[in-house]
Amino acid sequence: MANVKTAEAERTNALKKLYAERERYTGRDGKEYWSYYVKGTARGKEIKANLIASDRGGYEVLDLVYGGGEDTAELIIVPYEFKNDDGKTISGDNYVVRNTDKKTGEVYEADIKFAQKSDKRLFDMIIGSSARIDKDEKYLLSKVKQKTEV
Repeated sequence: MANVKTAEAERTNALKKLYAERERYTGRDGKEYWSYYVKGTARGKEIKANLIASDRGGYEVLDLVYGGGEDTAELIIVPYEFKNDDGKTISGDNYVVRNTDKKTGEVYEADIKFAQKSDKRLFDMIIGSSARIDKDEKYLLSKVKQKTEV
């Protein structure tokens, strides 16, 4: 399954390279934390779409992805599609940040999501239409998935 995920992600991400960054901030409690975001421009204005770990344990995984002093990781859009029990087709995208250890070549990945609905809208503005996948391309991705599973 990991090879399928990687093949789909590489095809999707080939349309436009995207990067998620992180920066340190001090919380109200005085402790230091990391914030994660994708930045870009819309209508000539610099904007950020905030990202968060997909679950509580995800921040530990994010620390590993960004380990080694890296403050930037590749952001990969992984499309999915399935039929629910009622036969209705459900589709969408999952988001993964990925870094490769420069010394060992080992790949580290973490699932992420948008902090709020408005962050998803900002992200859509950042990537623009060139990074969106139409139905024909999703069909092609499903064929790639079938071939890689054999």
